[in-house]
Amino acid sequence: MKFKLNKKTGYWLTEASFQGRGITITIDKCYPKDELSQRIRDVLKRVGESWDDIQNNIVDALLETHNDAWADPDEGFPELTREDFLSKVVLDQIQVMEEESITLYFLDSQIFGGHLIDVFWTTETMYPATLAG
Repeated sequence: MKFKLNKKTGYWLTEASFQGRGITITIDKCYPKDELSQRIRDVLKRVGESWDDIQNNIVDALLETHNDAWADPDEGFPELTREDFLSKVVLDQIQVMEEESITLYFLDSQIFGGHLIDVFWTTETMYPATLAG
């Protein structure tokens, strides 16, 4: 993997593949450069092993919000089933921060007007997904 340090943000930047799709990974500069590749492999493994929990988190936190507040069938924005909802939520970026915490950023395919969906996750706790941006 190639890494580039963004001096403005203080994060290393690289690209990786997850489930056959390219994603961006940013990683805090607190981690030594010679450990970055292994750290990213570990994070991708953690995300892959917890993918069902991540998807359940997003559905539990945001599907009802979509169907109650964002759906408008009369205007061509139908309520979504779990499967339809998850098909529109696409992992785009992982941010690795100090103390092994990560934030997963998902694109919303415009079901929330272009807002990002984020999931903050420490080593012990995955917090409910929220809308950002």
